[in-house]
Amino acid sequence: MKGAVHTAGPFAESDLFAPFRTVMLQDSTNFSLADHLFDSFPGNFSKGKRKAVAKLDIVLDLKKWVIHKWEVRSFCNNDQSFALQP
Repeated sequence: MKGAVHTAGPFAESDLFAPFRTVMLQDSTNFSLADHLFDSFPGNFSKGKRKAVAKLDIVLDLKKWVIHKWEVRSFCNNDQSFALQP
């Protein structure tokens, strides 16, 4: 919804998360870019042609609805290299 403000709401305030100070969610999504960006965002090869693919990584505190970390990286970087360390 355009202009909507999202909050953690009842989901984060549920009894399920009550024992925890923070609840962290990490996720990523990939999106295609113009092929000439391959050197900066190397992705996969399709039908013998190299593709530029970026990955958006995010770490979100579900209880506070705060983004702790986000980054746009190459598709070739794995999710473990982005994870928060304890």
